[in-house]
Amino acid sequence: MRRERLVASALSALCISAAISFVMSVVNTGLGERFPFIWVRGWAIAFCLAFPLSYLLPPHMTRLAKRICARTGKGGGSANEQKPERPQPPSRENHPGCSSAEGRADS
Repeated sequence: MRRERLVASALSALCISAAISFVMSVVNTGLGERFPFIWVRGWAIAFCLAFPLSYLLPPHMTRLAKRICARTGKGGGSANEQKPERPQPPSRENHPGCSSAEGRADS
């Protein structure tokens, strides 16, 4: 389990840091001849920050999200939560033309 979490964090950090550093490098420097070097340098720096954060923060963020959702009463539905009742179909006695044997006065 710990190894899977480590690999998942590394892959996530790798993809996200690559995408963000690419976009920020294009925005800040354009696609000049030095772009690949600038991008790889920015990617290395971003990955060094993103990897430990992607490994350490998720458990804390999950707890924080649960606390926020519990306060607002939204999300995080528990098994004990009551579901709203479905409306019952109207009985035959309330509709003209629909009668049952007990409801007839002429029988």
